[in-house]
Amino acid sequence: MSTGPNTPMNAPLNAPATNGEAETIKMKILVVGECRVGKTDLIKSFTEGRALQRSRGSGLSTIGAEFSTKDIRLRNGVAVRAQIWDMAGHERYRAVCRAHYGKAHGALVVYDITNRTSFLQCQQWITELRHGNPRMTLVLVGQKKDMNEHREVAEEEAMSFAEFNDMNGFVETSVATCEGTQRAFTDLIHKIYFLQINPAAAGPTDLSIQEREIFAHLASQDVKNGDKVTMCSWLPCCSNLEAACAYVYSCCINTCTGTRGQEVQTDLQET
Repeated sequence: MSTGPNTPMNAPLNAPATNGEAETIKMKILVVGECRVGKTDLIKSFTEGRALQRSRGSGLSTIGAEFSTKDIRLRNGVAVRAQIWDMAGHERYRAVCRAHYGKAHGALVVYDITNRTSFLQCQQWITELRHGNPRMTLVLVGQKKDMNEHREVAEEEAMSFAEFNDMNGFVETSVATCEGTQRAFTDLIHKIYFLQINPAAAGPTDLSIQEREIFAHLASQDVKNGDKVTMCSWLPCCSNLEAACAYVYSCCINTCTGTRGQEVQTDLQET
């Protein structure tokens, strides 16, 4: 399946456009989780933009990894082509899945709200994803929200789990009603863009309170910039601490490229 004419899928996300065409940013997104949590239906509902009648008892599961593409436009008008990979949940295909982690920009970690075991297994998926690619943006997804009467995982518990694991978002979805299916993917895509590609473009609603708190802490630390320390009153942040440190450092070294608000320079305090 074609990924578009502008840049290859493994090219830098901010690679310049060619041949005078408008830039289309390519993103590789993984959808992971245990077998039968509804990953395939979630992808189909998003790419086709419609509700689905959930198949029951078919016994069919994804073998290895399959992908589809979806073109969307961000709130700021940037065009994105998302290559969405449906990753098999069975342990026998885990090695195939791991081969995709390194070049992925983000992932939806999916569980079934009516199956507590699938929720508990999310910790292992998160650990694997971050081991394979520490910079990956992650969003937790609770599938089958329409089956609330059979719920085994409280929404508040899942939200706390996502925050504890420094994930970049949480949403519950239902392919039967289409609730949350578009949001799950578009939230992840926006997070990837504002955290990995163009943090300077992030507005007040593009980053979570947790992400801003982490960055506020980092921005208050001394970063050498010649014989000065540049303190930024507001900067976009990311919940991945390593990436946030790298971003703060690069911003200060480059005279706070991407700041919002005033830039204040003070004498360097020797320690």
